[in-house]
Amino acid sequence: MLRTVASVLRRNVRESDIAGRYGGEEFGVVLVNTRADAAVYFAERLRKEIEKATVTMDGRVLQVTVSLGVAALTPAIANHQEWIEQADLALYRAKNAGRNRVSGAEES
Repeated sequence: MLRTVASVLRRNVRESDIAGRYGGEEFGVVLVNTRADAAVYFAERLRKEIEKATVTMDGRVLQVTVSLGVAALTPAIANHQEWIEQADLALYRAKNAGRNRVSGAEES
């Protein structure tokens, strides 16, 4: 699953973006010079591409889905840890809303 998600991610980021595995089954993407609304659009497009992917394991075809949290780096964010925390809160909001969705940090 992780390889499949990484492959889809690699195909969808720009050369200027920074993407990598953050830990466990989490990935992080820094979309350089990208507005928050465009980042949410990217995340939704990525979610749909991942949803199309399947993984065959032990003769079974498994569906791949992903939940994504988006946080913009704004002047209100003091440091990188706070930025990650905002994205993480958005991620858990997406998971709690039913999974396989995108949530932005500014959503309540």
